[in-house]
Amino acid sequence: DEFRRLESEILKDLSSRNQAVIALGGGSLLRLKNQHLVFKTGKVIYLKAELKTLLLRIEQSTQDRPLLNKSPVTFLLAERLPGYLLAHHT
Repeated sequence: DEFRRLESEILKDLSSRNQAVIALGGGSLLRLKNQHLVFKTGKVIYLKAELKTLLLRIEQSTQDRPLLNKSPVTFLLAERLPGYLLAHHT
């Protein structure tokens, strides 16, 4: 979709910078080209949180989370976990 396309474009631009810290969104690593890019250009750190903690954060958030209207958190987490587990550090 357009959001993921734009996300990939911005990530490509940011990854070309030296000594940058880039905070990725939860679904950024769903695209293989994003995975290849971030692992080629830097170190990836997975900030793991328990499901209970994630649910509490989402409940307290004022941000619009359109994906949560379509899929439960457990599904999104399971879908994203393979990319997260490739991280250099957890």
